[in-house]
Amino acid sequence: MKQVRPNDARSFVSAIGIAIVVAVLASSADEANAAINPWIAANLYDSRRSDSAGTEAATPWLHPPKAQPNQEWGVFSPPDAVAVSDLNNLTGSWGGTRDELMRRGVGVAIAYFGQFAANPVGGEDEGGASWRGDLAASVFLDLERLLGWSRTYFMTAMDWKHGTDSLSSRYVGNQFPIQLDSFDEGSTARLANLALATQLFGNTVEVAVGRLITAEDFANLRLACTSLNQAVCATPINAGQNLSFSTFPNAVWGARVKLKPGTQWYAQVGSYLVYSGFGDSARHGIDLGTHTGAGALTMVEAGYIAGSGPGFLAEHGVYKIGGYYDSEQVTDQESQSAVHGTGGLYVMGEQHLWPRSAAFMDGLSAWGAFSWAPPDRNQLEYMVSGGVLYTTRKNRDGAALLFAYGQYSDDLRRGQRSRRETVQTGELLLEVNYRHSFAPWLWVQPDIQGVIQPDGRSETPDALVIGFALGLVF
Repeated sequence: MKQVRPNDARSFVSAIGIAIVVAVLASSADEANAAINPWIAANLYDSRRSDSAGTEAATPWLHPPKAQPNQEWGVFSPPDAVAVSDLNNLTGSWGGTRDELMRRGVGVAIAYFGQFAANPVGGEDEGGASWRGDLAASVFLDLERLLGWSRTYFMTAMDWKHGTDSLSSRYVGNQFPIQLDSFDEGSTARLANLALATQLFGNTVEVAVGRLITAEDFANLRLACTSLNQAVCATPINAGQNLSFSTFPNAVWGARVKLKPGTQWYAQVGSYLVYSGFGDSARHGIDLGTHTGAGALTMVEAGYIAGSGPGFLAEHGVYKIGGYYDSEQVTDQESQSAVHGTGGLYVMGEQHLWPRSAAFMDGLSAWGAFSWAPPDRNQLEYMVSGGVLYTTRKNRDGAALLFAYGQYSDDLRRGQRSRRETVQTGELLLEVNYRHSFAPWLWVQPDIQGVIQPDGRSETPDALVIGFALGLVF
């Protein structure tokens, strides 16, 4: 394995990063749709609008992506039957069957996400490459239409992952997972969501129970998922690195209550059964047993939704503050002994900046997040992340510049020094990418990441990571 001195790699990463940033931000973009998540339509995240349930309290992941009817068989339709560039998905309306199911209250969403990443420079094992793929299928039931149960919904999802070993675990050895489907090596299929929800008290309160994904409801920012790094997309806080914090497709048993009486603020609380190894692929997403060290992860969060205030607050934005307590068995960072209980706090927000328009995603937007956790019970004490995004007219293409920094806890470092181990300080991620959509159902996203001081260890060469992701909606 060829080794590169840390200073040489840092200089190379910095030079390449600056060049790419200048090139990307100076480039123009052709018109094409770019949903943030491949299996959830981006317009469901516009909280100024009601989603398919027609209420401000509704939760996007409980409802199917919006789709246009009368799309025949999509790209497989007879010539001139539909415009391929206007299709919402590859397979269209299934000859009308999909439209009829939707009218009866049954929605189906199928999507594929794949990500390639390679480290030509740096890391523990330079010159590695990895492909991770993810095929997800979801079924959404509107039980008011099907059974007459007012404002009640059911959703379930299955997921199949395949590919080679993750780049972070196999080659780079860093803290922040480089690929969104990291650490589920090989191929595996699992049950993800299995959730039932109902809306109460004039549709201002929503209760959801079942197999839920914590990151779909708490500590998430839509703009953070312009990143292809798993530590940033989904939940850009240190809880994702310290705890058994579930992200797609690793659902856990739990319940969540959300209060949203108007359009400008909300509050919610949720509790989830967690334990070390809950995402083990051998469990296939179904595990009814109890486990040594299991506990409850309880989350609370409140948020303010901008869009009608003075100045920049007249533009759309979301601001959140939250905290959590986890009663599961964790590790005392100095002694490395097993203990119970830890917690943490976070603040985050995203804001559309310019230009003023009805389509809040057009132009320049920014986001940021800060999180803290007690140093005696958590590997990462602090994490700060943020970025800017520029999208073209009608949210078609977008260029993103992002960063994340995680600082290892004082207690961990003190214990490492006493044991004469390598001391971990902090890891820095720099990322730039550009997403281009050829059609609403097909997009490609080239991506470059710079990993500075992988795993917080100065002796590990800094890594330059290049790659791309693609999404296909069926």
